[in-house]
Amino acid sequence: MSAELEKIRIEIDSTDRQLVELLNRRAELVLKVKEAKAKGKIDVYSPARERQIIERVRELAEGGSFPKAALERIFVSVVSATRSLIGEVKLGCLGPEGSLCFEAAKKQFGEDVLFSFRSDIDELFRLVESGELDFAVIPFDMAGGVSEETLGRFIGADIRIVAEVLVRNDSSQLLGTDGKTFARFVVIGAKEPPASGKDRTSLLCAGDNHSGALRELLEAFSRFGVTIDRLESKKIAALSPSTVFFLEFSRHVSDEQLQLALAELKSRSSYYRLLGSYPQAAHSY
Repeated sequence: MSAELEKIRIEIDSTDRQLVELLNRRAELVLKVKEAKAKGKIDVYSPARERQIIERVRELAEGGSFPKAALERIFVSVVSATRSLIGEVKLGCLGPEGSLCFEAAKKQFGEDVLFSFRSDIDELFRLVESGELDFAVIPFDMAGGVSEETLGRFIGADIRIVAEVLVRNDSSQLLGTDGKTFARFVVIGAKEPPASGKDRTSLLCAGDNHSGALRELLEAFSRFGVTIDRLESKKIAALSPSTVFFLEFSRHVSDEQLQLALAELKSRSSYYRLLGSYPQAAHSY
């Protein structure tokens, strides 16, 4: 072995030691977070905070030699492992281990959670609503668009979308800014997360079945300067014969202009249901 190679290996060993020391330091800080969360009765899982961590990792990775996608996966694992120091997350997942939904769940939560696999979305909604599960990951927007059947399950359920996650899937029609296609999954839970700085709001509404009903429902958004990112008409059995509209916005529901527009929309709607206001998904891998 050359003297130069030996020197490099010594530096690598020293760097690895520092990494372990820093990870232990991070764990110590997370234990302090545990104490603070216990005093304030704050949830173990914070999708807004975890998204901010991953976004910052991406920024720090710019210009470096370490593969960015791999670095993100590492930090998801780090966050998952240290989150487990605060408390256990009981996570429902549609389909068996190895399914695309499971891949989405691992991407969002890491592997240090208590997985509970189910074959029925209705059961996942029921278990989350009853508190037997903290969260569940379900398919939401696949090749055929947002599922009307899934949307119908939110009606009458005290459940909301708390996060979204995108997974590479060549059969999907969702196109990312980098040209890749994705399947979209959502995390459902009981509490709405705070704003993360880059959020999405999803809702359902319905108006009377008369000419110009849609224009009347949407007029407030242009007046308050709110852009509608997505608008689709849906047929949902529980709300028949009304035509239901699915809308999405790249704003958190706490945004003042969006609040004003939504208040007017709600007053004009025969049915209104905020599905969730949550951190937008990242899709770097």
